Amino acid sequence: MNRSGHDVMACASGLDALDLSTMKTMLDASVDSIMVIDRCGIILAYNQAVLRDFGYAGEELLGRNVSMLMPQPYRGQHDGYLDNYLRTGERKIIGIGREVTGQRKNGSQFPLHLSVGEFGSGDERYFFGICHDISEHHALAERIMHMATYDGLTGCINRQQLVARLDHVARTREQAAVLFIDLDEFKAVNDNHGHHVGDRLLEQVVARLRGELGDGDLLGRMGGDEFIACLLQGGGMAQARRTASAMVRSLEAPFQILDTTVMVGASIGISLFPEHGRNAEELISHADLAMYHIKESRTRHTPDDSQSEESAHVYVFDHRLRERSAHRHALLTRLRQAIAGDGLELYYQPQFNLATLRPCGLEALLRWNDGTHGMVMPGDFIPLAYRHGLMPALNNWVLRRACSDASRLVAAGLLDVPVAVNVSAHSINDLYFIQRVADALRDSGLPPRLLELEITEDMAVDFSPQALRNIGALREMGVALVMDDYGVGFSSLIHLRRLNFSKLKLDRSFIMALPMSGEDASIVRTTLALGHELNLPIVAEGIETRQQLDFLAQHGCQMGQGYWYAWPMPMEELQAWLPEHAGRAEPAPAA
Repeated sequence: MNRSGHDVMACASGLDALDLSTMKTMLDASVDSIMVIDRCGIILAYNQAVLRDFGYAGEELLGRNVSMLMPQPYRGQHDGYLDNYLRTGERKIIGIGREVTGQRKNGSQFPLHLSVGEFGSGDERYFFGICHDISEHHALAERIMHMATYDGLTGCINRQQLVARLDHVARTREQAAVLFIDLDEFKAVNDNHGHHVGDRLLEQVVARLRGELGDGDLLGRMGGDEFIACLLQGGGMAQARRTASAMVRSLEAPFQILDTTVMVGASIGISLFPEHGRNAEELISHADLAMYHIKESRTRHTPDDSQSEESAHVYVFDHRLRERSAHRHALLTRLRQAIAGDGLELYYQPQFNLATLRPCGLEALLRWNDGTHGMVMPGDFIPLAYRHGLMPALNNWVLRRACSDASRLVAAGLLDVPVAVNVSAHSINDLYFIQRVADALRDSGLPPRLLELEITEDMAVDFSPQALRNIGALREMGVALVMDDYGVGFSSLIHLRRLNFSKLKLDRSFIMALPMSGEDASIVRTTLALGHELNLPIVAEGIETRQQLDFLAQHGCQMGQGYWYAWPMPMEELQAWLPEHAGRAEPAPAA
């Protein structure tokens, strides 16, 4: 008998030559592994796929018990299962496809999908098994499960899984804490260095955060630069505070990403189970409120001193925050309506020539008269607009309205001076910002020389590549760039030269105590001398007294802005004010 491993083989057990020839053709045509055994479990025939999947040569299989292809304990139980079927006819596996485990010659095990059938030849009964390796199917299922459970970038569990596990914790534990972690300055990293650096940064941040957690604690990514840590080791508020503080400190050291050094911090809100919520959504929402409160407080420079430990970065939820949240939500709803329904307005504060006391410019200031709720100042609604993605709409509205109003003043012969519009960091980094500026100028008919865009000094310190491209395009258009709040940030002469500002606005904090404060007087004189050397006009903000005006004029300041000269006023009031105060208004110099 030919026992070559390359052919379909059979033992002499009642199958004639015709059966073997037919079987050979059928079995070799299949990509699945197929074997034929007799009633004793002896392998009578097989196809090429069996050799591939199990790693045996043909002569090692024929005449051997099929149980050799099974791991323990199934190997020892196989003959008993077969005998039981032959005696009772109880069909536990015949005609039923199922998943089993196979064992290769080298001892490795792998999952198989197996179907078993039987047939007769004369008085003999035979069984055939059809199986295929489903390892790849298992691996794919595991990958899909992993993707459905974990964040692909950081390896943290995702929001859905975090909520499910936290709900389970809330049902089974007496105590737990939720830490809502939001990274500070992460967007600046993405803007300035690219998302590939931001992604690597998140991986390193997660490694540091995990280092402050216990073995049984959870860390999940909510999306973007927001994470949730669930502390399950007990310890209550004290432990939650210690862990949050440790996380903040863990991020203090710089991160080295490729050849780039970056730094980020964290704002962390804490909620406790069961004090602050009975389910995952409540706990996460309340921790989020606490995080937002501390971030907002730090932005306003008003940290809550009642929480002295890490008060600038960590805050524990209290129920008063829900009332504030409800107020913010109502304010946000009305703000959306105001933007959509043209419920905003611009006030204009004239800038003046200190020598002639004639208007030489205007600054556009956004105001919102919230109907029955009265005037809402920008400091109250701008942070809300930033957090909820409304700044693009606000920026575009201000730009278009300011250009339109300035064009009307020129057409009416009332004023021919630049109008200054404050630009947010979002706008200056926006890929489509230049097109929006061009559209506003075109639609209003305002010449580019009559538009100034003001950026704050802290924004100018570290512009992204896109922002620098936008600034270059503005210069080519003839739109001037003004540095606002000069003196309170960290700019340098390099920034003044590189960005080619048209003006500097000296921050009002240096003007308030003039001429009595010797320190402020020195700063003002130095800045004015610098402007003179660089041929860079200086606008002094916040002039409120004649003494301040005289000091500034004496030391060479050309332009000013402040209540001494004019308060901010709506367009209609400005139009009535100009004929009396403007005289022969000086036109803006040609671009």
